[in-house]
Amino acid sequence: KRALGRILFYLAKIISPDLSVLDAFEGMEGDGPSFGEPVKMNLAIVGFDFVAVDSLGVYLMGFNPQKINYLRLCAENQLGEQDFSQLKIVGLRGDLEKYRQNFRPNPQYPFSLKD
Repeated sequence: KRALGRILFYLAKIISPDLSVLDAFEGMEGDGPSFGEPVKMNLAIVGFDFVAVDSLGVYLMGFNPQKINYLRLCAENQLGEQDFSQLKIVGLRGDLEKYRQNFRPNPQYPFSLKD
């Protein structure tokens, strides 16, 4: 299962999205997407950098994006940015921390962590 992160990284090296849209109006915590619990976030994250979009989504769910294997590998190989200070984030009212929540992880979460 840890191989999934590497597979996503290798796939991103070959083809990556030009535009990423993350619908975060309602997230899913726990055993999602089928048996998880919905969490209202009322956000959408859109950007030309899929690593930044996914990293921001992971961060707003309360996780450390630098520990997610495929995101770390992509950032280390200059496929995208994980340093939020390098991003222009628009549309938020107030500090980013105001929007951060603490989602319960999926039982498979440990397999997404870096090797």
